Amino acid sequence: MLAEKEEKLVGGLWYAPVYTLVGRDVFVERLYVVPEQRRKGYGEALLEELVEKEKNISEGIQLVAPESALAFYFSLGFQRIGKEHYDGRQNFSLLYVWI
Repeated sequence: MLAEKEEKLVGGLWYAPVYTLVGRDVFVERLYVVPEQRRKGYGEALLEELVEKEKNISEGIQLVAPESALAFYFSLGFQRIGKEHYDGRQNFSLLYVWI
């Protein structure tokens, strides 16, 4: 999925289906918005597009987020479901939201 502004690419969301014991989820591999376009709603719009596309197919959305992005994801209803881990630079958490 891509986000554009005035015919220029400003962000994207890459995801893949994952199958669990209770059904199908989607795992967000990467959500990216170019730095000068952040905090303008593009990330939220990409996630809303994913929810709309998957709401009748998947149970929820999983992703791993850096500590610096947790407030954004929490504001969209995501919850921390996995233990934090450190990659040598920052902490990451596994997040989930039901759709």
